[in-house]
Amino acid sequence: MFAQMMIPHHQQAVEMSEMPLAKEGIPAQVVEFAQGVIDAQGPEIDRMNAMLGAWGPQPVPPREDYYTPIATICGFTGVSGQQTQICSQIR
Repeated sequence: MFAQMMIPHHQQAVEMSEMPLAKEGIPAQVVEFAQGVIDAQGPEIDRMNAMLGAWGPQPVPPREDYYTPIATICGFTGVSGQQTQICSQIR
């Protein structure tokens, strides 16, 4: 179950990291960090899907079938002003 739960979590991180890469004017440190997340977590998703396949359970379906709180973090109340500003810049 751990791997099944981690796959959508990693997919969300990759999707969120793609947001600043699609924009201009994003600080280089943010772009570098986002690319690092994609580079690290993409292979981990593949590895977890392979392990699940070897263990018998089916790989996790696309994240649309899961609750996605990470992907909606910019809409949460209680987010700091700085976080809100960053979210609005990369949306």
